[in-house]
Amino acid sequence: MSEYWPILIVLSIAIETIAKRQLNKAAQPLRLKLADGGEHLLAQPDLPAMARIHISYMLNSVFSCWLTLVIGIFMVPFVALYFAVFPRRFMASMKKHEIHNAQLRLQHSEMMELHDKITMANHPLLWMVLEIEMLIFLFVAILLAAVLSGCLPNKAVHESVMSLIESLKIRVRSKLQWHHHAAHAA
Repeated sequence: MSEYWPILIVLSIAIETIAKRQLNKAAQPLRLKLADGGEHLLAQPDLPAMARIHISYMLNSVFSCWLTLVIGIFMVPFVALYFAVFPRRFMASMKKHEIHNAQLRLQHSEMMELHDKITMANHPLLWMVLEIEMLIFLFVAILLAAVLSGCLPNKAVHESVMSLIESLKIRVRSKLQWHHHAAHAA
């Protein structure tokens, strides 16, 4: 088995190189579209300063932003904790930097989607780790914020949800039993 390690290493490097080249080729039209959209947005006089900084960052990191992803992986738990403990302050800070012009906000959102796709093509593994981490920590943060603010459903809602789950479970079980009996009868 140990004599195959060099072959496996060379093979995995070759596959990674080919995949990286294909991802970069697929991302190139997105990079051009991001550059055009970024130039257009930066030319708008009523674009807020934070949005300008964000757009400039997206344009400057179009080929590589691995350091930002690594920092993000370490920062997500702290941001989630801040959101859980201080949700109103967190939302107020987000609102402060909001783009008020609906058309510019839509264009900025489209640019963020393009940048996300490009980043995913540039660093697929780091991107996947960050996305999974954000999903987990965001879920926990929202739940913790609800507990801390007393916004959990009351007992009546909880019991209704539980009874719905139980009735669905009974229906599924009865269908499975029917299919099981039908299969044995045939």
